[in-house]
Amino acid sequence: MLIRNATVDDLDEVSSVEAQCFPVQEAATAEVFSQRLKYYGNHFWLMFDEERLISFVDGFVTNEPNLTVRRLITRQSKRRQLNLAEMYT
Repeated sequence: MLIRNATVDDLDEVSSVEAQCFPVQEAATAEVFSQRLKYYGNHFWLMFDEERLISFVDGFVTNEPNLTVRRLITRQSKRRQLNLAEMYT
């Protein structure tokens, strides 16, 4: 597994994962992600399995002293394989 920050070059993959995880009326569009990546791409974490993006976290800018992840977007085919509690303990 590789975790890194996003860049605008990741737009197509991020949009694809979002579209797989949400109904059309709820999924952010590529245009929305383009703006998010442009202005706060350093606030996106992408998780890759080999070369394939399987999950991402976005928008964790806060004034709170502790980070709370409220949204982890993961490809359906990988959801059962990821055990984040084990990865970070």
